[in-house]
Amino acid sequence: MNPSTTVTGYSATSTTRGNTLAWLGWLLASLPVLANAWLIARYGLNVPKWDDHALRNFLVNFNQADGVAERLNLLLAQHNEHRIAYDRLVALVLYHLTGEINFVWLMVVGFLSLLGILFVFWKVSRESRLPDAIFWPLPFLLLSFQHHENTLWGMAALQNFSVVFFVLCTVFAVAKGAERSFGWALFFSTSALLTSGNGLLAWPVVAGLLLLQRRWRGLGIWLLATALAVGLYFFQYEKPPGNPSATAVSVERYVQGFLALIGGVADWRPASPNRFVGPVLAGGVLLLLAVFLNGRALRRAALFSGKAKPADYFLVGVTVFVLATALVVVVGRMGFGEAVLLTSRIKIYSAVFACTLLVAVARELSPTWASRLGRSALGFSVLFWVGSAFVEWEEIVFARHERITWLYNWRQGRGAEALPGYDRDRFPYRAPALSFFAENPQTTTARLPVRVEERPDRSWLVAADSLGLPVGPEAGAYLFLAGPETARLLPTRQQPNRSRRSLLTGGGYFAPGFTAVVHPTDAPPGRYEVFVRTTDGTRAQTYATGQFLTLKPTQPSNLPKNW
Repeated sequence: MNPSTTVTGYSATSTTRGNTLAWLGWLLASLPVLANAWLIARYGLNVPKWDDHALRNFLVNFNQADGVAERLNLLLAQHNEHRIAYDRLVALVLYHLTGEINFVWLMVVGFLSLLGILFVFWKVSRESRLPDAIFWPLPFLLLSFQHHENTLWGMAALQNFSVVFFVLCTVFAVAKGAERSFGWALFFSTSALLTSGNGLLAWPVVAGLLLLQRRWRGLGIWLLATALAVGLYFFQYEKPPGNPSATAVSVERYVQGFLALIGGVADWRPASPNRFVGPVLAGGVLLLLAVFLNGRALRRAALFSGKAKPADYFLVGVTVFVLATALVVVVGRMGFGEAVLLTSRIKIYSAVFACTLLVAVARELSPTWASRLGRSALGFSVLFWVGSAFVEWEEIVFARHERITWLYNWRQGRGAEALPGYDRDRFPYRAPALSFFAENPQTTTARLPVRVEERPDRSWLVAADSLGLPVGPEAGAYLFLAGPETARLLPTRQQPNRSRRSLLTGGGYFAPGFTAVVHPTDAPPGRYEVFVRTTDGTRAQTYATGQFLTLKPTQPSNLPKNW
């Protein structure tokens, strides 16, 4: 054998093959990052959603505040059950840089926090000397389109991604065991506290880790800091109204909800009546695996054998944080119904949990078997990522269409409050143009056959089966309700194509037709003529249906707005 073809027992061919596989692995791992950046650029829309208005209102009040004390109070003021100083601070910085609040830029900053979470896992993998193959599946779990609601919602991206990033940084800093990391742990845990309510959990989690590490001086300092932080957090705290109680919920349903939340990565059939089966089974498997792995990590901890590594403490800290967050969410949100536990904005915790356990399993294996595990997990995670994109795409398109209708109604809906023009001090927001929806697009002569049915809850179902629709971020069908004094534009849902043959032959993701539900709160009470407006994103046309619906008065909500 020619010595020049051998390197430490491996042939040059094997080395070349290994390098090729490594390049392929890193190339694949970059795809979810690029895809999420594309998603924000293509489907992110500078239109506020719900709590986004609170940030805009904060900027207005901050500009009008008199003195440092009043502005500091506005920055730290309670929002629902949270202190969202970080969200407000980011909005304030962007406002001073650009002169306005742009909700797409908030999405971008939130996306950077998501990349930060990925970076923390990379650091843990590197410091644990794990093969690169273990890291490759992680972007497909952390950056899947399951998290689209956070990704495409400015305030949610800031809050829900950033609090996880700050807590993981806190746990990572403490897990290293170095005294120079203690200050970073205080910084990141305070940041988590001022980002979202569950950031409070970082403080007892770190106290437990310091106890396991026998860092008595650090534990004493941490407990004093915890008392101060928690005391300030709950200073003048008021329990937010509006969370319905769940006193009639059985223990079994709480357990099912808890398992479904931590197993949310397996929520692959959102339209199925058996939707919860997959997440509950996945949650049970992940929980059992976590108990086993954390048991091994705890036996290696300083209070026992003293052989624990930083990755052991990281595993314990992240596990406790995720499970405690799941418990708080289940207890606090079950009154809204079990479906809320599988909403897109909560699934980041299930993804982080799965990534943490994958890294922990790899640490228990030899390098060879860890590499095999990583390559196998990569293949599965790619299929999972593609499948989740297919499942979630309908909701992604609908969410963008919904915001388009909000903007249209604010700007052009007759009887609606007009959208104010840009004013740096009083209304620092520039709404995007909607050139494809003129005030009165041309109406076609042919009538579009639709079904209009009143439902028991006084909402209306409007459906069409035969209308072929264009594809694009804005393209599709919208309802237009025309009343004597008021007009409203409403989104519709295009149904995914259920025909495998049609999909394989290029039939497209969406099938012809649409459905829409008109709620009594979507427009003032009255009788409306139903039209359908379609657009390809450039031009629009209107179809008459010859159908009418009547919206009846509803009991006004007694809950105050938080913006």
